[in-house]
Amino acid sequence: MTPPRIGRYIRAAWQSHVTPDRALERALAGLVGTHVASGRLQLVRHDTTLVAVCRDRALCTEMRFQQREILKTLQAAGYPEVERVRVALGGAARSTEPEPVRSRPPIPDSARQTLEQTAGEVDDPRLAGALRRLARTRPRDSGNDAG
Repeated sequence: MTPPRIGRYIRAAWQSHVTPDRALERALAGLVGTHVASGRLQLVRHDTTLVAVCRDRALCTEMRFQQREILKTLQAAGYPEVERVRVALGGAARSTEPEPVRSRPPIPDSARQTLEQTAGEVDDPRLAGALRRLARTRPRDSGNDAG
């Protein structure tokens, strides 16, 4: 049996000693607000460094590209003491705000008729069945397809 990685303990200890800086999050809301709200990003200030802890590699890359804009925005927002941005991959804490539930827009009746008509003209039975199921769907908040 292999022991757990040391990074697991360091991350837990680090997160127990730091708290996200809500004022910084508000100042950077235009650049990274959606990532913070979804829990993919946590912003913490340590002396003159803004530490951006990202949940995935793609966000880390995006944050590295935005470092210059982040520093300019912080300077304009009244944070001249922040001189650099450090991007780290880790388990950012989940936000207290839940991610908004996406609902599907309703399919207009004319589109439903077109789907039914097309299903009758298609030779492939699997495609025709899929078109008919799509024509019968109703909007739901859960995102599951009716069928």
